Amino acid sequence: MLTPRYAGWPDAAVALVERGVARHGGWDRWTDLRRVSFRPMNLAGALPWAKGNGRTFSLPPAVDTFPHDRRTVFHDYPGPGSIGVFDRGDVRIDGPEPAASADHRTLVPRLRRWRPIDALYFFGYALWHYHSLPFTLGDAAFVRLRGSALTVDFPPDVPTHSRRQTFHFDGDGRVRRHDYTADVVGAFARGAHFWDEPAHVGGFVFAGRRVVLPRILGGTLPIPVLTAEVRDFTIG
Repeated sequence: MLTPRYAGWPDAAVALVERGVARHGGWDRWTDLRRVSFRPMNLAGALPWAKGNGRTFSLPPAVDTFPHDRRTVFHDYPGPGSIGVFDRGDVRIDGPEPAASADHRTLVPRLRRWRPIDALYFFGYALWHYHSLPFTLGDAAFVRLRGSALTVDFPPDVPTHSRRQTFHFDGDGRVRRHDYTADVVGAFARGAHFWDEPAHVGGFVFAGRRVVLPRILGGTLPIPVLTAEVRDFTIG
């Protein structure tokens, strides 16, 4: 049974998210949205390097996310002629070397490099969730509001980095920063994720550049652990 949107939330928190929804495209556009597509152009930083980016897995040339379906598709991944699919926590690769894994979260290795199916899981759920925000925030449980920083707990069935996450909005309602722990990587993987270079497509606003800084002792370190650039957004 779905929890009603904003169940138990204070009015100030609801107003903050509603302003964010309006800034990011509005409810009518969100209801009609079926697909967000883009081209990953660059992935860098200590985390993807340690996990094998460019060695045990590589970027797909094109990605489709289906925000209402909790699904992400990687085209020509992990190579030409194959397709990688993240679907509500399950992952599979269709192609010359097929693979599949149900409920893959607990199988992602923490102490060694990722296989293509592991990277598919991590980036599949991450990209799905990023492109469903801020529209899905009201389905989470309210924790606290400090200025324009909103902390929520997502339901256990939502595939995302961690249950508790904090979202920072600017004065216009755009999500500018997103704090979480990447549980799949480890309890130490506490990130401050900045949403930069906004791309405006069909009334929506998507981040064209994402930078993750490590959080420590209440602050952030200046060296990114991950940077990603995506281009050529389209919607359907």
